[in-house]
Amino acid sequence: MGRVPAAAPAGVPPAAPPSSDPVRALMAEHRELCEQAVDSLDIAAGLEDAGIADSVAHRYRHADVFGLAEELYARVERRPAEPAAPPAAVPWGGPALRAAGRALLHLPAVAVLAALPWLTAVAGPVGAAPALLLAAGWLALAAPAAGAADRLGYGVGAALLLAAGSAGGAGAAAAVALGTASADLAARRLRRTGLAHLGATATITGFRARMRPLLPLAAAAQLAVVGALTLALRPPAATPAGAAGWAGQAVLALLFLLAAVVRHGGRPGVAAAGLAACGAVAGLLHLVPVPTGPAAVLWAASGAVAVAVSAAYAWALLSRPQAYRAVPRRRGA
Repeated sequence: MGRVPAAAPAGVPPAAPPSSDPVRALMAEHRELCEQAVDSLDIAAGLEDAGIADSVAHRYRHADVFGLAEELYARVERRPAEPAAPPAAVPWGGPALRAAGRALLHLPAVAVLAALPWLTAVAGPVGAAPALLLAAGWLALAAPAAGAADRLGYGVGAALLLAAGSAGGAGAAAAVALGTASADLAARRLRRTGLAHLGATATITGFRARMRPLLPLAAAAQLAVVGALTLALRPPAATPAGAAGWAGQAVLALLFLLAAVVRHGGRPGVAAAGLAACGAVAGLLHLVPVPTGPAAVLWAASGAVAVAVSAAYAWALLSRPQAYRAVPRRRGA
């Protein structure tokens, strides 16, 4: 009589059946990843995202995921995904007009948020809450995101951040609101450039080297745009903004830029959640008395932390080739 094979221990996945070519099934399952890979490291990253660790690579007769990725890269013929080039005839056409239109739609909410201090003084915080909710709902309708949850997150975060910015005057908040147009265009440009570099570089190291300086350049351009708008919209008789006021403007400008970069990188939920979290912190600092120090100092410190965390995430996202394949194209986006 033949021996009955012992059952696998609980919690351990059964081993793959013996085969002369165990990698073939994996090739078929991840063919698109292998065809569009920049190099074997790109395939290794995709396999790890799919949950294939070194222990699983042993089943395919490899010591680790990197060896398995090298075999897949060698056996599958390359077929890079063609970048979706925007129409060159009208470079400042549809996307620019839509971004400008959405930015202008922020202005009614800015007007409501600028009246919050007066409403709070007259009716108290509870009486001013409906105005804040109205602004958040309006900004959700004007949000560049597509999903309902993403729109809600954007609306809440943008309302709270612009309410904090309105402490420097309605003109300062309006400058940040109008700056969302340049933030959206900069994020689109970063994605277009990433697609071009992805097709022009042979290794992931070269791709990352080309993408590394782009986010700081976009941030500098965004700060220049919002700074110019702030100066242009400041009333002639207004007191010049101090260092804390300019720091707040810079924080708001960069937070909206980084949210746009993350959104165009295929993470709209993360972008909306991050903006809502930053808005919640800003709202707490401006609505709740802080006994440990001036609110302006805490706002600048927390803003710097938020910008640093958001920038690190956006920078890592821009350096991932997968971010340029996984973004679904939405109508009107």
